[in-house]
Amino acid sequence: LERVKACVEGLSIGPGRENCDITPLISPKQREGVESACRMALSQGARLVAGGTALSVRSGYFMAPTVFADVAPDSSLFQEEVFGPVLSVTAFDDPIKGIELANDTDQGLAAGVFTRDIDRALWSADRLWAGQVYVNGWYVGGVETPFGGVKKSGYGREKGQEALDGYVQTRNIGIRISQPLSGSGNSEPAVNRSDRYC
Repeated sequence: LERVKACVEGLSIGPGRENCDITPLISPKQREGVESACRMALSQGARLVAGGTALSVRSGYFMAPTVFADVAPDSSLFQEEVFGPVLSVTAFDDPIKGIELANDTDQGLAAGVFTRDIDRALWSADRLWAGQVYVNGWYVGGVETPFGGVKKSGYGREKGQEALDGYVQTRNIGIRISQPLSGSGNSEPAVNRSDRYC
């Protein structure tokens, strides 16, 4: 946690056009929501490691990059998306317990695995229920890779072939190639074909 704290406290803050690490939130209402989430985390027993306050940096709605430790799995901070620069840390001893904790939420936009063991990375990625799983990095992928969440984090996909599929209609064409069996109403054999059209 000390390394995370040092990293967070070293982040640059300012407008996005200046190549900063932390940029403003979209509105005063959003900043108030992030501040409220921080207050709620403290009231539910989380330990503040860094940040937790709004910042006055030029113009804009800035929030200090924030880290909480000892975040309980049933707490609001663990269970709800904050949409602000807030990191919650929950410790675990067993990889299976870690996967269970990660999946025990209604959200599922992205998950990350950090390890030097490629077998453990793939084992974890296969078991995480998220739209994206990143290994040893964040937002690895290009325009050709699908993007989207699962559970309450969204449905459908942006980017990639999956996004293009959202612009077409699919249909099935069933063709009877022999007479129905007497009284059955069924046809055997039959041919089915699926196609796409715009």
